[in-house]
Amino acid sequence: MSQPWTPIPVPQQGMPPAPYPVAPPPMPPQKPSTFYKVVGILQLVFGFGGALWTLVSLAMTALATTMAPSSMAMYDPPTLAFIYVHTGFGLVTGGLLAGTGLGVVRAKRWARPVGLAYAALSLGSTIVGTGIQLLVVLPKMYGRMPSAPISENVQLFSTVSTIAGALVVSIPPIFTAIVLLRPSAKQELDG
Repeated sequence: MSQPWTPIPVPQQGMPPAPYPVAPPPMPPQKPSTFYKVVGILQLVFGFGGALWTLVSLAMTALATTMAPSSMAMYDPPTLAFIYVHTGFGLVTGGLLAGTGLGVVRAKRWARPVGLAYAALSLGSTIVGTGIQLLVVLPKMYGRMPSAPISENVQLFSTVSTIAGALVVSIPPIFTAIVLLRPSAKQELDG
């Protein structure tokens, strides 16, 4: 069993100097660990990527609305407003995820509440958005299509792809919540 490290005592007059202690204490482990650094970098990449994709999506929707209004005829103004608001919310969640990643990489205490807020807002937005998409937007869109009635296969494909998309975009917030709720996250992110 090793002795704890203590500083060399100052020699008293007439006393020989004390021998140097066995060894200085080991350096504490570097924070955050490699796992949390990788998670933080992934959060930064997905956060900035999501925010960038949101900007592209908003620009494309605006461009399609102004340059080819006939192609957007299936969307009434409230539906279009929902698309803009829901897509724009991606800027908020993308920013929160990127902020979480930065905090995790730097082992900052504030990264946990920011990441958990991101997870809650992202999952809530996904659930509400998917519900509105399935119950309001798609039925309105089918009713406004200028062509022949939409087949059941197209409706089924639209419904399945909407649900599959919701499941895929739920992965990052669920993963973030699981990682940040681990007991080790409190110890790793204490700066």
